[in-house]
Amino acid sequence: MPASPREPADAFLARHGAWRPGHPLPRIALAVTALAGLGTWGIGIRSMAYDHDEVTKAHSIWMAGRGLMPYVDFLDSHPPYFRLLTPLLGDATIDPVAFLERLRVFSLAGNLLFLCGIASVGLISTRPGREADGNGNGDQGGISRSRGIDRRSWGLLGLLAIVLHPTILTDLVEFRTDGWAYALIAWSLFRFLRRPDCAARYVEFGLVSTAAGLLLCPKLAILPPMVVGRYLVASRGAFRSRLAHAAGYAAGIAAAFGLSAAYLLSQGIPLRRAYDMVFAFNAIHNAHAGYPSRLRNSIFEDTLPFAIFAAGIVAWAWCAAARRGKDGGAAVYPSVLAWLILQAALVAYPFKQYYAPWFLVGSMFAFPLGGVARAIPRRAATPIFLVASAALLFQTIGLARSWTAADEAGAQGRLIRWMGRVSIAGDRVAAAAPLHPIDRPDAFTLWFSTFDPSGFDAEQVLRRIPALRELAEPARYREELERNPPALVVISGDWRVAPRAAGQQAAITDFFRRHPYHAVRVGNARFALRPDRYERARAGGLLSETH
Repeated sequence: MPASPREPADAFLARHGAWRPGHPLPRIALAVTALAGLGTWGIGIRSMAYDHDEVTKAHSIWMAGRGLMPYVDFLDSHPPYFRLLTPLLGDATIDPVAFLERLRVFSLAGNLLFLCGIASVGLISTRPGREADGNGNGDQGGISRSRGIDRRSWGLLGLLAIVLHPTILTDLVEFRTDGWAYALIAWSLFRFLRRPDCAARYVEFGLVSTAAGLLLCPKLAILPPMVVGRYLVASRGAFRSRLAHAAGYAAGIAAAFGLSAAYLLSQGIPLRRAYDMVFAFNAIHNAHAGYPSRLRNSIFEDTLPFAIFAAGIVAWAWCAAARRGKDGGAAVYPSVLAWLILQAALVAYPFKQYYAPWFLVGSMFAFPLGGVARAIPRRAATPIFLVASAALLFQTIGLARSWTAADEAGAQGRLIRWMGRVSIAGDRVAAAAPLHPIDRPDAFTLWFSTFDPSGFDAEQVLRRIPALRELAEPARYREELERNPPALVVISGDWRVAPRAAGQQAAITDFFRRHPYHAVRVGNARFALRPDRYERARAGGLLSETH
């Protein structure tokens, strides 16, 4: 309802659960810390090293933009969003480094929407007036003036502490479409919780969340059904009403599958091939991965985010027991927690692109923790809050300075541009992300690689998928090299370069015995140039950049 002309705006907002007027220092500290984090994020976009996955996906988008068919003309184990992002390529003659920066900015927008969405869901799932005090009594008046800093400020501080943790902010800087998928699900969940209890909201949630999972981030596919299932079980509505809601959700899922299939077919992508590369490939690799650490190990190693998450679970459980599950959080929080536990148990990969989103989803629990922290008297709460904000601020500034000083993106960008200059448009390359010119086609159909200490790489995965097995055979590699001798071959780089599959490396070694190439070193990377491209590079003074 609108505020009465006679009612002060601050009083209206306070009565409806918004921040009460109070000491501005905590909110100023939050704003300064958030702005510093955003500034560091921007510095990271320009300065932070490019990850293997970033360059891999950028190259796949470029190939899709040239009319090549994903999973058929080239292989990739990521969802089929490539052609949706081809407008970011810009002109026909792209600057690959500028393209990588545009992709990072695109990812920034999705991640910011996700963070706003997860904060909104966290806030409405721990509503004021339903929080318990230390005696288990509900606080019907929102934020008591005798209390300390309001729960929203504490919750947002906990969220910032997770977001600005160096390993998590590093993942957020990199180009990934996961943020857009999480944003779609977070905001569709927000709408689901806010809309009247009708079948239409279940249809909408099923459609949006399932489509986000299918086209952008399949690992999210389980979370929305867990939320809906828990919500239906906790509902006090009649059985027929719950059945209608379940049917509406199923209809939304079916519509999402139909639209996704129509999108693939409109692009000429065979459904079976998309399934093999996006779902079967990743499932097989996860099942046979030989990493000594798994996702759960990485979660426990990030001490501060895990401490906030664990404390938030305790706070939520305590508040939920006092409320006896009378609000939306009674369905959302248990479902999110179950999904997080399932992810930690099943995912074999210890990498940041898995544990960073895990913690970001888990940051929802910072808001129940804020509901408990608000009981700290203001005299003690304000110094604690300001010290914590200052610590985050200095940590963020330090990270920005380290990224600027190292400027690894600049060094990588020079290598990427050099690879483009020593080759010409249409030249085939045998590159290894992140050392890839991006705008050059590949000598191999299986052009990307996956690192696994046990040797279970992309080649081994393809050999377990009948329809793709022949693409990973030694005879296929030899045929591709003879048919399209690469102008440039990446021999080695820093630790970010994933080693080639064993069979492919053996084919290249054998090819070099029969076709001599010139070895060239640029920075910490080693390349082999085809003789005609070597002579062209020498005549153009491009070898003066080598040492």
